[in-house]
Amino acid sequence: MRKLFILTTAGLLILALSCDTIEGTGYISISSTPEGAQIYIDDSLTGEKTNHVFAGIEQGDHTIRLEYYDWPEWTAIIEVEKGETTYVDAALRTDTSAVYIKWIYDLPGNSTYPAIGDDGTVYLGSIDGLYAITTSGMLRWLFTTEEEVHSDPTIGPDGTIYFGCDDNYLYALNPNGSLKWKFKAGAEVLSSPAIGVSGSLYFSSADSNLYALTPEGEAEWKRKLDLPVNSNPIIGLDGIIYLAHGHWLFAITPDNSVKWIYETPTGSEIYYPAIGQDGTIYFGCEDSYLYAVSNNGTLKWRCDLPGFPYGPSINSDGTLFVTTTVWDDCCETGYFYAIDPSGNIKCKLYEEYCAATRCFPVIGGNDLVYVLITKYEYGSYLASYTIKGTLVNKTKLVDGYASSSISISQDGTMYFSLGSNLFAIQTSSFGLASSPWPKYMHDNQNTGRWGW
Repeated sequence: MRKLFILTTAGLLILALSCDTIEGTGYISISSTPEGAQIYIDDSLTGEKTNHVFAGIEQGDHTIRLEYYDWPEWTAIIEVEKGETTYVDAALRTDTSAVYIKWIYDLPGNSTYPAIGDDGTVYLGSIDGLYAITTSGMLRWLFTTEEEVHSDPTIGPDGTIYFGCDDNYLYALNPNGSLKWKFKAGAEVLSSPAIGVSGSLYFSSADSNLYALTPEGEAEWKRKLDLPVNSNPIIGLDGIIYLAHGHWLFAITPDNSVKWIYETPTGSEIYYPAIGQDGTIYFGCEDSYLYAVSNNGTLKWRCDLPGFPYGPSINSDGTLFVTTTVWDDCCETGYFYAIDPSGNIKCKLYEEYCAATRCFPVIGGNDLVYVLITKYEYGSYLASYTIKGTLVNKTKLVDGYASSSISISQDGTMYFSLGSNLFAIQTSSFGLASSPWPKYMHDNQNTGRWGW
């Protein structure tokens, strides 16, 4: 089900004044700052620009859309009453921080993190299968499964969509939603598949194996590990597969040879590795450190942070952006840091008691860094910062909890899932930053491959 929301970041003033008019109709007076925006009423171009007054408008609800050059369009739903004038005063955002909710798509249950296809289609899993959602927030198709989907989808260079399922299968779908092939593992497939340089797929399973498949779904090899594996493999520029497994980080060659294994000195679990420009692997750990391990398996540094650090995003200058959360007896404290390539804290972008930042930062094409924040008494927010740590914008989303990966399409639309809702947010960041690792799983297709 699709919901259309009234604009949240621009002012909307609606007043009603009595006037004489044609029976059953009213007036709309539309102004904007700046003026000169093209006016659409109910998706029809009027040929007029703001500021303008329209007469003879039928009573009832009408959709007003304003377009001003390449700025994000302004949309609102207003009501016209018989014999009255409805005044609309729109503030067209003049700053680069403008964000607003375009639509929200409701899924039947909790959803995975989204992936974006070349045509803008958004793919994500839920309790009954994999969904394909159009850029306007409508269902394109649903591929139903008998079990839940917890694996974030990955999109290949030919548009094939790959995802794992609790029914023990890894699925490959054509862009039209038809089944291309499926491969059965020995247990649930909770991880997202990564795509190697040759097109091979790498994924882990709860049967304790790391699998390698051809793009056609044929088994190349599998490697048995000690414990069930739910983490996502990632791929370095040299084709090396990196997999976090408990307190070990494995480096495995494409032909299934172990290059090296790094073990954390505290024996604490590793989460969400990312790869820097020089091949350094960065990851958060339950021991409250952010680690940097060279591509030969030796420790470069570790940075002590409060709480549990989530996976970092990496800017073009090597700056790492990472969120952490500290638990105490009554509440959480959320933090957001910028860390330089040598492991020194450059700045603390955010700190707040009774707030959580359990999410992955994303770096937009205009060098704004976005993060989801939950303030328990006030709901969830999308916050944006400059790369120097200045807060640019904070927009209220929902009353619930926020924890997600964020994707940003080339048209500036940001997608993320909160519980059973897929959000589409218009931003001024047109695509991801050109950096080594701008988001979770590297890119909007979730390939997990450096240099994709």
